[in-house]
Amino acid sequence: MAHGRPAPHHAARRGHWTGTETSTEFFGLMEGAIRSGLRAAAEDHHRLM
Repeated sequence: MAHGRPAPHHAARRGHWTGTETSTEFFGLMEGAIRSGLRAAAEDHHRLM
């Protein structure tokens, strides 16, 4: 739980949950959505390498 709300930013079977709602720093903001997408892309990249 991050800042009093769940942070569902773990990898699912075939992808990731992303978006402003999964951001731990910028919840509800466009910056959170961008960072969430970048985080998920980096995790997928790392998993595939």
